[in-house]
Amino acid sequence: MRNKGFLLVVLLLLRFMNPANSQVKAKVDMIGGGNYTWMRNNVLQGEQPAFGFNFGTGIIVEPSPKWKRVSFGVNFLFSKKGYKQLLGQEYKVEFYYLSTQWLTHYKISNAITSYGGFDLSGLIDTNVTHGLDTYRNSDFGLVLGLLFLDNKALSINAQLVYGLTPLLDYYKIDPVGNLTSFKDLRNSCISLGVRYRIVK
Repeated sequence: MRNKGFLLVVLLLLRFMNPANSQVKAKVDMIGGGNYTWMRNNVLQGEQPAFGFNFGTGIIVEPSPKWKRVSFGVNFLFSKKGYKQLLGQEYKVEFYYLSTQWLTHYKISNAITSYGGFDLSGLIDTNVTHGLDTYRNSDFGLVLGLLFLDNKALSINAQLVYGLTPLLDYYKIDPVGNLTSFKDLRNSCISLGVRYRIVK
């Protein structure tokens, strides 16, 4: 099912970038930058934010010259997120994700573009023993961001990904013996980086 969805996305993007479709323009960027991540939670003690990274590619599609301010984009990213804990000594918990971000862009001015959408991420690795069995393998979040100097070959990208899906989702037994649902640890991530336009 995932392969069919990916194939559909590729076919649509190829259609958008077809020179015969002269009204549609597609821009392709290389993306890279740093992540500042933390966990919204009720259970961790001594936790602190941690730094990570992201890199990948982004495609921005301008459907028609009539749509002067609105365009649509999709980012494909590999990113590192996580947090630190100080419990006598420092522990680092790292999560590695493959993400797709589906975005709507609005051009505020020639130099500034805002965007929003959603982020779908798949957990592919972690430094925690049996981490792929412990943590939820998918993450869903909202994206808000700004592009500065988007009309140039090299632009600055700043965004917030606000995770909505709990990384821990299981049942536990309370003192009385009842099963209760336990949902906690939600990713939050601020990214700052650059985009280099390889297809204008």
